Amino acid sequence: MKQAHKLPVTARTGFFTECYHNFRLSIVLAHPNLMPWYYGQFCNLILQASRDDQFPFVRFEDHLDIYSEVLEERAVIEADDWVDVIRQAVSAGEYILLYFNWKHIKSSDYYQQKDIHHEALLYAFDDETETFELLAYDVEGSVYGVTRISYDDCRQELERLVAEDMRSQKWFAYYGFPVQRISVKQTGPTEVNLKRLYFALDRARVKASPHETEVFAMGFHIYAYLAEFFNQLAQGRYLHPSEHVLWNIVLNKMIQHKKVMVKRLDFLAAGGSSPFLQRTRSFYEQARKHLVSIMGKSLRYQQGGGTSLLQEIGEEMREVYELEKRASPLLMEYLVDRQLKQL
Repeated sequence: MKQAHKLPVTARTGFFTECYHNFRLSIVLAHPNLMPWYYGQFCNLILQASRDDQFPFVRFEDHLDIYSEVLEERAVIEADDWVDVIRQAVSAGEYILLYFNWKHIKSSDYYQQKDIHHEALLYAFDDETETFELLAYDVEGSVYGVTRISYDDCRQELERLVAEDMRSQKWFAYYGFPVQRISVKQTGPTEVNLKRLYFALDRARVKASPHETEVFAMGFHIYAYLAEFFNQLAQGRYLHPSEHVLWNIVLNKMIQHKKVMVKRLDFLAAGGSSPFLQRTRSFYEQARKHLVSIMGKSLRYQQGGGTSLLQEIGEEMREVYELEKRASPLLMEYLVDRQLKQL
């Protein structure tokens, strides 16, 4: 008997620059009961850089291990029929995280162009059309969006992947390669983990000098580093134009971080207003606006603007640093005050 089944997903998580988070968050954000858990994560950004012609790399501190609190993941490395396994899993309420070499997938921007192994999140099937529905990168002309793949093409690619690519792609083993069945745990946190937030803010005090060879920074000190970095670019430090892509990705991550912080503060305020939260929110919102301005100036510079734009970017990045340097202790003070009231 023909069937169709579709699990809830959120396509626009805001984390499209963090692909390994994006797929799992597409599940998490589709389940309102998981929002207290979500707002206990993603508090810190970290920066790593080296003294060469590369743009400093920035990412969220959290990695895939955090999802074990809310998601159950089981690896699948073989199947008599991949289509049957996937259909049964989705029917049982399980999502499928799977890898393809997108060179072999018709809807991909890389079809018959070049090898690229990457995840996709499968959440629906339709026996009438014999297709699966997935969220994936660089499909249907979209950076991240919905695509469909036939049962036959999915079966063929997974069989090929397991037979030919297991060793060459082994480094993705802890990311979900080749296939993971993912289900939402029945019990999860009902409140934001305030202790986790407090200690995340507490450890985010790692400074880095832009004059060192290898650097690592966390929290608001990232912006002090980047302010000096842009000043050095204005003074002639070389940055290859190919690094503009990473430059823009990093700015997007920092803007996303501010959005998450503001939403987190609004979520906390729903449990009771606080002057600490109101002031902290104002600082993060101002920081977000500065970063949006920096993004605009960055694009203008990358399109041929003068070095004066780099100086302006450095000055605004210093403003972001000053705002976050004030916001972080205020939020910690709120967390301490809230804890004391509960004792």
